[in-house]
Amino acid sequence: MSPGPSRQSTTPISFGNSSPQPTRPLNKKERFALARRLIEESGEDLTWVCAQMGIHPTTLYRWRKEGKV
Repeated sequence: MSPGPSRQSTTPISFGNSSPQPTRPLNKKERFALARRLIEESGEDLTWVCAQMGIHPTTLYRWRKEGKV
């Protein structure tokens, strides 16, 4: 098992490509899918996932409780 991302990392992930055009906001399904992927990749470091997505931890815990993530 590989170590997850550093807890010190607070750089948000990029949701779009590197083009100068503004990226569109993610829809609900895309946000849930991103959260699932980040949870898996981080070894379930929910604090890190929230920091990367720019959401409050309560939101992520609620999504998990409701079975969305």
